[in-house]
Amino acid sequence: MLDLDGYPINMYGHLIDPSTGNIIHNRTGAVVFKQKDLDEKGYIPMPDSIEKFNFNPFDLLGTFFFDDVEDPLSFQMNQRNGQYIDELGRNVSLQGFLVDKEGSVTDQEGIKRFDYHQFIQFGNLMPKLYNYYGKTFELQEIMGVFDRDPNGKIQLLLGKDERGKDVYVDKAGFMVNQKGYIVTRDGHICTREGKVLFLKSQLKGGEFPKIFPFTRFNINRVLGDIEMDPGGQPIL
Repeated sequence: MLDLDGYPINMYGHLIDPSTGNIIHNRTGAVVFKQKDLDEKGYIPMPDSIEKFNFNPFDLLGTFFFDDVEDPLSFQMNQRNGQYIDELGRNVSLQGFLVDKEGSVTDQEGIKRFDYHQFIQFGNLMPKLYNYYGKTFELQEIMGVFDRDPNGKIQLLLGKDERGKDVYVDKAGFMVNQKGYIVTRDGHICTREGKVLFLKSQLKGGEFPKIFPFTRFNINRVLGDIEMDPGGQPIL
């Protein structure tokens, strides 16, 4: 597989040395990651990897009723002592994420997942994320709308795709995977408008890589010269 300049790349668009499989710098040609150090999918290893598969955003959201099942931002919030709360009386942010007294984002178990300092530069809001090709998106764009069970777990619904195959859907009928993300019939994570953001091959157990503006590795250092389609996907 070659980029537009004829240099070898892997399935992620990273420049490689074809004789070794090492990922190399796109200007100097120096080895950035050795092939033996890549993960099981051939991607950049932790801790240098910009991706984080280690949480599901549904675990960070409060429990709400929705005015519009097609709009994940139509949730109803109450206030107590000037603080937003969810239906279970837990403190939440303006975006609906569970927070502690300092404003740090926590999961359903109360474990801190993001320190509030990380969001100060973004107006104290969860910032947009990136896909592998530099396209930004809001978390809610790819998250289905669901009811929750007494333990706070989302309740996936069963539906049929256009071929009559059993699939998971959300309350609005959008097809979702086992983690609750909106997907195409091929399993690629997409927005409600059908714009693909992550290919099925880029997922781990149904989770997409969480790439934030404050991650430290610059993916552009190892990307080849590749053409993108209108949906932001590489044409390899």
